[in-house]
Amino acid sequence: MTKVKSFPYEASLKAKWDTQNAFDYAIKEAAKEAAKAATKAATEKERAKADQEKLDSAKFLKETGLLSNEQIAKSLKLPLEVVEKL
Repeated sequence: MTKVKSFPYEASLKAKWDTQNAFDYAIKEAAKEAAKAATKAATEKERAKADQEKLDSAKFLKETGLLSNEQIAKSLKLPLEVVEKL
């Protein structure tokens, strides 16, 4: 193939490769964002679960009457107002 005839062919190949690379990059970035969002959602879910467990523990301790509200709040690192409302 002569240089004159091969130029359009090479240009079309380059365009095809550039387009494919752009798609591959977009897919890779979308996957990163999806993973980041999934990690954030899982972290928030675990945090909510831990917070609920703290509240359940505080409620149980308060019901036993063995500890004061201040002791419960301090030991579970909860605001005193939250413990008092239980």
